[in-house]
Amino acid sequence: MATPQSPISQPPPKGYPPLPGQPPPQQPIPTVLKPCPFCGSDAEYQDGGLKGYVRCPNVPEWNSPGFEGCCPIGPHTGLLSKEKAFAAWNARK
Repeated sequence: MATPQSPISQPPPKGYPPLPGQPPPQQPIPTVLKPCPFCGSDAEYQDGGLKGYVRCPNVPEWNSPGFEGCCPIGPHTGLLSKEKAFAAWNARK
């Protein structure tokens, strides 16, 4: 028969800080990027090895000559780990 856990060994309720000695809860790693906030195009991740960035691909100067992109703002994240770049891109309002 299983013994009930003491209240101290159970994780704290949602919204409360972790108990001393317990690791903080892990946030899920985002796997889907929101579209560009300016033109609505699908964003893309540019992998640079250890770090990369998320950007809108519809920027004229980032594409082949003659391409007339619809997003002159060129939104992108800075060089970050993939998880942080996805989180930064998706965090904007």
